[in-house]
This record gives sequence, structure tokens and C-alpha cells, in this order.
Amino acid sequence: MVRCLKRSGLMSQGLTVATLHRRLRNPALLGYRVEEDKQGGQRRSKPILGQGGQRRSKPILGKDGRPIKVAPPIFTDEEFETLGAALDKRKKNQPPRRVGGTTQFLGVLLCADCKTNMTVHITNNEFGTYHYLRCRNCKSGGLGAPNPQQVYERLVEDALKVLGDFPVQVRQYAEGAEVRREIKRLQESIALYMKELEPGGRYTKTRFTKEQAETTLDKLIGELEAIDPETAKDRWVNVHGGKTFREHWQEGGMEAMTADLYRVGIRCEVTRTKVPKVRAPKVHLRLLIPKDVRERLVIREDDFAEAL
Repeated sequence: MVRCLKRSGLMSQGLTVATLHRRLRNPALLGYRVEEDKQGGQRRSKPILGQGGQRRSKPILGKDGRPIKVAPPIFTDEEFETLGAALDKRKKNQPPRRVGGTTQFLGVLLCADCKTNMTVHITNNEFGTYHYLRCRNCKSGGLGAPNPQQVYERLVEDALKVLGDFPVQVRQYAEGAEVRREIKRLQESIALYMKELEPGGRYTKTRFTKEQAETTLDKLIGELEAIDPETAKDRWVNVHGGKTFREHWQEGGMEAMTADLYRVGIRCEVTRTKVPKVRAPKVHLRLLIPKDVRERLVIREDDFAEAL
């Protein structure tokens, strides 16, 4: 589409795929006045694997809390939502790529034969500069896996497929003192109303006061029954902040994914197989995931201490 638009002369030669994506997501297409949403989109200085980083625009709201309309819409609301969904479906939702030749996923990528870390080795010759992933204990570092970035992207894809939808949970210590105080207050109030509703009690003097007191008593009993007894205990709980690991890694990049995979004991074995008459070996990845990975992914206080 970009090539056709530039060739037709309708757009300048500087039009890029990222720019067109950004324009197709702009609410101005609905006729709204917009401003740049500096918090809602990815910064251009932090690109995503397979796509350019994009800042998006958001509608400006009027005094009535509704978007300000300044022009006839190009798309209907339904068409605009359908377009956004189609773009989301086609984008590569992967963590940011780290620029440079430094080894990524150190401690996670292991040689399937000698079980040592795979690291990037750089070779310079008259034909150019070449990057290879090699191990430490195999003869000559084993068969070098060319194009480390391609290996990283395959690992990212596998990790997102298996773990991306897991919720990011933080283990926190919850004290039940406040709940215990509330239980005590309700119990004392219930006891008081029950006593005063007995024959001769102050709530039995008139029909109105008796009905009001019974209504209040039922309400207090309902509140007491609604309290989970477990919340009255001092305990550890897993708190979900509403974010998945896909979103967490989208923000933190390969560094965040590496830290999480290494922390929970996930490893990826790299097998290089010689192909006849072909210089580059065939590379196969095998993701090793502990059975209790869901529990291991929970972030604990001691994990922060180790990170610091």
C-alpha cells in the first residue's frame, strides 16, 4: 500500500509503513480534534521487533466530556474499530530489540550437547563481519549458529506463545488486623441489637423501632457473612496488577524477558546439525519449562533483593 501511494503521487516519497500505521490509527479519521498521546504509545527511540515504535494520537475532550468534532468523519466508528483490530492482528507483538552485538538471553540459551551458555562471537575477515552463537566446551565452540538475532526472535516467539498470557503477579504479605477489627465491630453490634430486641429491650417499645432495628440487624449479619475468614489471617497473597507477561515484556524488552526466564529456571537448548554441502548448520530450539512455572513466575520480595 505504501509503495502504491508513493507511486501514485498522492503521498510524498518519505511515507513509511510506520507512518501509515500511525495515520490509520489516528482518531482524526473520525473527524475529532486530536493531540499526541505521549503516554499511550511506544516511543520511536524504543522500537518493537518487526515494527517501528509509534506515538499515537488521542481525541481532545470538550467541556461535556465528549470528543470535539471538527470535520466530517472518513470512517464510521465500526469501520475504525474493525481497521484497528485488523492492524493489531497483523502486527508482531514482541519485545524491543536491543541494538548491538552483546549476547542476549545469557544463561537461558544453552548448548544441547555440552550444556554451557551460548554466547555471541564476532568474526571479521575480508568479506565482512559475521556474528555466531557458540558454546564453550564443544570442540571449536561447536557448529556456529549464524544470525543470533534470528535465534533470539524464535525464542521470543516460543516464550510468548507459552507464557505470554500468564498474569504478572506479585507476592505480598497481607495483614488481617483491619479485617479482624471489622469482624469484632460487627459481632459487637449484632450482639447489641439482639439484646435490645429481646422482650423489654429499648427497640421493642414501638413497632417502628423494632422493624428498623431488625432491618439493621439483618444488614449487619449480611456484612459479617460476606467476610471471607481467610482475609482475617496474616498471610501471603498473590496480587495481580492487571498486566500479562506479554505486556510486561513488551515494555521491558529482551532484558526483562531474559531476567524472568532465568529467574524461574526456564532454559532453551540449542541444537546445531550439519547440513551436507551447506555451510550454515540447521538450528533447532527446545524450550525447557519447569512443571511449576506458573508458581515460579510469581514475583517475590526476595526476587527484588536478588536483583539489587
